[in-house]
Amino acid sequence: MRLALPAPLAERPPIPFPWMGAIAPVLAAGVLFAITRSPLSLAFAALGPVMAVAALVDGRVSGRRAARLAAAARADALAQLSVDVAAEHAALRLRWAATAPTARELLELDSLPPVAEGRSPSLRLGTGTVPSGIDLAAAAVADRPIAEHAARVPDAPVVVDAQGGIGIVGQPALAEALARALEVQLLWLGHGRGGAAGGLIRRGGSAAELAPACEVLVEIDGPTRAHLIGSADEFVPELLSGAEIARFRRRAVASASEPPTRLAFAALPGRGEADGTERGPASGLAARFAATASGALELDLVADGPHAVVAGTTGSGKSDLLVSWLLAMAASHPSDRLGMLLFDFKGGASFDRLDGLPHVRGIVTDLDGPMIDRATAGLAAEMRRREHLLRERRARSVDDCPDLARLVIVVDEFAVLLGANDRMHALFTDIAARGRSLGMHLILCTQRPSGVMRDSLLANFGLRISLRVVDSADSSAVIGTPAAAAIPRALPGRCWVALHGEPPIEAQVALVSVADAAAVATEARMLGATPAEIAWLPPLPERLDLASLLREPEAAGLHHPAVLLGLGDLPEEGRQPPAVWEPTRDGGLAVVGSPGSGRSTAAATIAHQLGVPVLAGGGPTGAETLWDALTDEGTEPLVIDDLDAAFDALSDEHSAVVPELFAAMLRRRRRAVVVTATSPVGGGSRSIAAQLGATLVLRVSSRDEHVLAGAPGALFDPRIGAGAGVWRGARVQVALAGAVPMRHGAVPTRHGAAPDVGFARGSVTCLVTTTPGDRLTSLARMPSLLAIDARGLGPQEIGAALIVDPGTAVVLVADPETWQRSSPLWALVTTLACVYDRCTVSQFRLVSGQRTLPPALIPGNDRVWVVRPEQPVTRGVLVTDAGRDPAG
Repeated sequence: MRLALPAPLAERPPIPFPWMGAIAPVLAAGVLFAITRSPLSLAFAALGPVMAVAALVDGRVSGRRAARLAAAARADALAQLSVDVAAEHAALRLRWAATAPTARELLELDSLPPVAEGRSPSLRLGTGTVPSGIDLAAAAVADRPIAEHAARVPDAPVVVDAQGGIGIVGQPALAEALARALEVQLLWLGHGRGGAAGGLIRRGGSAAELAPACEVLVEIDGPTRAHLIGSADEFVPELLSGAEIARFRRRAVASASEPPTRLAFAALPGRGEADGTERGPASGLAARFAATASGALELDLVADGPHAVVAGTTGSGKSDLLVSWLLAMAASHPSDRLGMLLFDFKGGASFDRLDGLPHVRGIVTDLDGPMIDRATAGLAAEMRRREHLLRERRARSVDDCPDLARLVIVVDEFAVLLGANDRMHALFTDIAARGRSLGMHLILCTQRPSGVMRDSLLANFGLRISLRVVDSADSSAVIGTPAAAAIPRALPGRCWVALHGEPPIEAQVALVSVADAAAVATEARMLGATPAEIAWLPPLPERLDLASLLREPEAAGLHHPAVLLGLGDLPEEGRQPPAVWEPTRDGGLAVVGSPGSGRSTAAATIAHQLGVPVLAGGGPTGAETLWDALTDEGTEPLVIDDLDAAFDALSDEHSAVVPELFAAMLRRRRRAVVVTATSPVGGGSRSIAAQLGATLVLRVSSRDEHVLAGAPGALFDPRIGAGAGVWRGARVQVALAGAVPMRHGAVPTRHGAAPDVGFARGSVTCLVTTTPGDRLTSLARMPSLLAIDARGLGPQEIGAALIVDPGTAVVLVADPETWQRSSPLWALVTTLACVYDRCTVSQFRLVSGQRTLPPALIPGNDRVWVVRPEQPVTRGVLVTDAGRDPAG
């Protein structure tokens, strides 16, 4: 179609006044008047000017009408010309678009065409205004706008010849995105298949740097603005993401034959280049660890996943694939942006080559059962930490948090892991569902995913790799075809890769040597990458030094009577805080544990910080010690070891009032009371333990006792060592006081004290004993002492016995029944000093007539009650040694 402007409007000359037409009637009227002398002839003279004016007006009106018609016709012609220009522009756009389609249009095509040898690489940079080649040769100023519009096509493909090279300068990320779009077109045209765009596309920091090697220079100013250097015309560049170009590269291998049969990691084409840009968490985890027939295969766990499953029978190369993939990721991404958690359930040697990588945050093996539970808790804690961080920053995903590293969790033999801890499946299903936004990605390796992984877990695995499998059904379950079942046994590392249902790609995994791993680790250290933090906490140490713990900042602020018990263990929260007992908050403390569990050590640690001694309830006089502590009016803290042993040794009468006395003591001592027991749920000590607000449960003999003591059943472990236990629902390790100075001055105690009881010369003492014969015999051997058997004595004999020689001590000996039946003897009880030996509380009350309880007393060992007139009952040790002064 030839386009031209319509002819311009002709300029009309002005219409002159018709002088001749006006004068001729006047002259004719004069001639008539001269001939006829008639005045009417003069009226004819007036018609001349009238007719002249009428002719002038008519001419001008007709001229204007003709001008308007000509202008309307030209306007119609110009309007049609605009329509013709628009149609020509549209045709040009279609023609240019057909010769240079957009990169995204090429991505939608099913396959690449055969390579076209010699085909000129005309590439489309984007969309803008370009010359149309239409020249309307506008002479008039009024025609210039339409001529200028016709000369340039808006929204047209900006196409350049790439034969001489295209250089791109500008923001690195945008320049890389434009280079990806050009690479797609080059691959479509057959240039650079299997390589990086055949070297025709270059990126640099300045035009001067690229000018020698590139005929076309493009400067990209923003996502929607770019221009050819040397031209002021701007255009909108076409940009592609790394994920889009990666998918296109994988499709480009469709026409290739087979991958190499063996490939070294160091020789992998393009290793470490990725997309040529600096990567952060938002740009994914692209890595090249395998090769197709056409070159290196790049996979991005974030864009192509966000999780991956790897299937393969024994000997197919699963471990080599994992090592190669992880090393490739580590080579392309620093440890502050990528962390790895490795679960090795093939004996513990699969990931040895990766030990030196700063990216590795921990390795769990099937040889370390307890660590599996800690890893489970650690992963759950990491999920909660990331959720809290995103919520705190109001971020939708880890892409909005550049300082939050992505975490890749790798499991070699997932089926074995589930067998060791069936709770892992629920945890991994949760990670699979929410991991993309949290930056947590799974690579699960197993022999038969369909028999191990439930549909709820597999549904989120977009990246699927199958090495050699035994059954074609296993291959189809992973990659959608039986191809993996046909892989020869002689080709370990050969695999098929499928992405989100796309046709699988055949590849060969690169083999990693020890030198390869060392080189990547060395490079990471040279770049300043620091070892990443371990994702889960180490187990609590079996021995904790109290002095070291007290120097920690979290414990430095403790104030009396708060006590540092040791270290708590909260793997679900990712921390091990100090375990602190605060009496005003927690109430009294019961420490429960079997013999050898560290009860006494815990009591010593607590007492050391409180500045009080430990009262030994399990000693020979434990019951007396307990009773004295209960009845003492002191207000200082109290620590009693082996409460149950002391309680069981009390008499029934004493045991009955212990709960009431214990409650009063708790109030008096402001709940700063600690007791230890083998089991607070058995025996009489249960009534005491029920009044305590807190329980530290150490190792006990059975799960029932563990639960009844108030600890969660899930934390029961009969194998834990001394000092290990449960405090406030979490594991704890009690610290050892060692040589730490007491935080407060030691408080002396006389609990359980029993002074010697002798017989003063010149005095008479009543001895109420259940074994009068034995006592008479032992007392008879003592010098200056007269022991009288009061059984059967009458009033006169009793009266004679009261006459005492000043140098002799007289002791009246009889059993409780005799003292009770004999009125003369019973009368002496209220006036003389009485010693109650081996008597029960009931016998004491019957003889003494007192209703108050005497102090607790351990039967035997010469321990007695002593009642002196007008004085309270005391405890003592009866002196009966032969040759010893009876006065004691």
